[in-house]
Amino acid sequence: MHKIFVTAVGAISCAGSGADEFWEGINVQAAVRPDELKLPVDIPQNIENRVARRMDRFSRLTMSASKQVLDEELIVQEQLDHNRIGTVFTTGYGPLVSNLALSNQIVSGGVDMVSPTVFASTVYNSGIGHVCLSLKLKGASTILTGSNAVAYASDLLKSGKADAILCGGVEEYCQELLESFQQQAYVTKDENDLCRPLDRNRSGTRMTEGAAALLLETESVLVCSPERIVCEVVGYASLIGKGYLGKDRADADSKLFSRVMDMALKHASISPSVIDGILMAAGGGRYTDKAEAQAIHEVFGQRAASIPVSSIKGATGETLGASFMLNVAAGALAIAKGSMPLTAGCTEPDAALELDIVHHEPRLGDYEYILVNGYDVNGCLHSVILGTVRR
Repeated sequence: MHKIFVTAVGAISCAGSGADEFWEGINVQAAVRPDELKLPVDIPQNIENRVARRMDRFSRLTMSASKQVLDEELIVQEQLDHNRIGTVFTTGYGPLVSNLALSNQIVSGGVDMVSPTVFASTVYNSGIGHVCLSLKLKGASTILTGSNAVAYASDLLKSGKADAILCGGVEEYCQELLESFQQQAYVTKDENDLCRPLDRNRSGTRMTEGAAALLLETESVLVCSPERIVCEVVGYASLIGKGYLGKDRADADSKLFSRVMDMALKHASISPSVIDGILMAAGGGRYTDKAEAQAIHEVFGQRAASIPVSSIKGATGETLGASFMLNVAAGALAIAKGSMPLTAGCTEPDAALELDIVHHEPRLGDYEYILVNGYDVNGCLHSVILGTVRR
């Protein structure tokens, strides 16, 4: 069985952009207050102006996160073959702003008034299309909706269809979508925190935006550049649920969470006893946080109360199609740094959950295996297991 490694991490979020700033941002207890939240977030200026002018915001987010982990210099330096570098990204709503702009043009002036530039930006793969053109990547490429990009990319690598894959998730800010979510009961009205995952006083989630990118490579990297390895992708699984769990329904099913975690453990061929930490999908929902906690008890039994668990959504907010990949990015950095990030916004851990919630400060430790959970707007649940590479 081929081993798959994460060799670079990139992120754009309201907690910070770039691996270092992102890690620092998710480890601040106060994080970003709602009245300080800036949407849309600032996109790093790492794209040439002549290239950026041809892109909408969705594509710029995709490109910027991608260039944090892969550029022409790295390709040349590591002697990577452009024909063997793939791109796999996932999203929830895709280039929604461009699609709304196209609809408005049709309504106001008819199809003859549609801008070709806007039309070209409405397809879901427009972002990775720009990435492939800019970096001359010619490997396997696809855009997924509500799926596990790490799992799909890893399967491609194991099948020999690529040597490296740029893997990520992206969701752009859309005012109309944000206003729609703000009317929902499961969106918090908390004036002090973005959200309070796993907290006794949690009151729902809050929508933001973001992007994350990982560079996945096969075990050949062990020979040529072992120093670039961040962690190993040990196992993964996905499961179709019963709708978006961020809605915080009272009927949130712990069995779905437990099943996807169990599937990932079986795929990795490891025992629940070796998991050293869990990055939860928890976003501050009264019911969904509880359902995920119950699932952890179902899978890990008596160990559940002693495994360090965290959630980063108190720092990043709910980034929809990017949330799972941001969680995986945080998990990869946690493995590399030997530290579980704190749960921003959680000042009074909910004792009823019976979990060891990392909430006051990051927790240093020897984390050999970390389980990462996520869910998305299409109803899918995901788990990925990341591991330390012993050199």
